[in-house]
Amino acid sequence: MTVVGPKPDRAPGLSDYPRCDQQVKEIAGALWGEPAPTGDRKVAAGRLVWGRSLSEVVQADGVPPDVEFRNTTPQANLDWIHRRDGQTDIYFLSNQAVVTARAEGVFRVRGKQPELWDAVSGKVRDLPQWRVESGRTVVPLLFAPRQSFFVVFRQDTAGKAPTNQKNFPERKTVAQIEGPWQVSFDPKWGGPKQVTFDKLEDWSKRPEEGIRYYSGTAVYRKQFRRPSSAADGRLFLGLGEFKNLARVKLNGHDLGVVWTAPPRLEITGAVRQGMNDLEIEVVNLWPNRLMGDATLPK
Repeated sequence: MTVVGPKPDRAPGLSDYPRCDQQVKEIAGALWGEPAPTGDRKVAAGRLVWGRSLSEVVQADGVPPDVEFRNTTPQANLDWIHRRDGQTDIYFLSNQAVVTARAEGVFRVRGKQPELWDAVSGKVRDLPQWRVESGRTVVPLLFAPRQSFFVVFRQDTAGKAPTNQKNFPERKTVAQIEGPWQVSFDPKWGGPKQVTFDKLEDWSKRPEEGIRYYSGTAVYRKQFRRPSSAADGRLFLGLGEFKNLARVKLNGHDLGVVWTAPPRLEITGAVRQGMNDLEIEVVNLWPNRLMGDATLPK
C-alpha cells in the first residue's frame, strides 16, 4: 500500500502519556527517516510519501480520478462519494447549487452498465447513453436544482452496447393549469374554511391574518382538462416552488409526497380524458404562526 501524509510527532490521545508520544516518535522515525520537506520512500513492500498532496501523488502515478465531471453547466456545484459492495460500484452524486446542471460524469469503471437509482421514487433504470474512454465510463447526466441520485455499476455489459436514446429525455410544457383555486384551511388552526385564490401566491402576502400567519395544512382543489397534445406520451405535473411539503391526489389516486428536488410527479396512470380532479395538500413550517403570535398581546 501507499501511505501519503506528514510525519507525526505525537499521539492523538493521552493514554499512557507521555510515553505514548515517545512511542509515536520512535515508530515515525523508523518509517519517515531523517526530517525532509518532501520524500518518497519504499518501506518493505509498501511506499511512504510526504510533502505532496494526495492529488499530486495520484496524478504523478498516472492513476485517473475516480470521478470527473466534464462540460459542466456554469454555476453548478457537483459533489460525490463512492463505495463498493462486492463487485458493485455505488456512486452518490449531488447537485449542490440551485441551478439545473448538465455534465458528463467520468467514472473509473469499465465493462459495466450504468444504472440510475432514485432514492426519492425508489425507481431503478438503465442509463442507455454511455461510452468508454481510456478504460473509464463516460455518462451524460442531468440534475434538477439541488437534486441527487445514485449511479450504480453492477451488471456486465457483455453483449450490450450503448444506444442513441437519451439518459434524460427532454420534457416540454404541454399545458399550464391556470385560473382560480379553491383552498381550504383548518379553522381549528386559525385559517378560513374555504377561500378562492385567483392565482397561486405566498400565504404571507395575503391580507387575511388567518392565512398570512397560518401554519399547518391547506388543501388546493381544481379541475383541469387533459391536454390533447399529450395523448400518447408520459405526463408529469410540475409543482413549481412551494413550501414545504406537498401531497398530490388526482382523480382519487394518491400520487405521493413531494418534499425535495425535482418538484414534480408522474401522473400518466392517473390522468383521464376530459376533466380531471386535482387535489394538493400543502404543509408549511411552524415559524409562520410564531411570527403571528409575536404581534398579539401577552
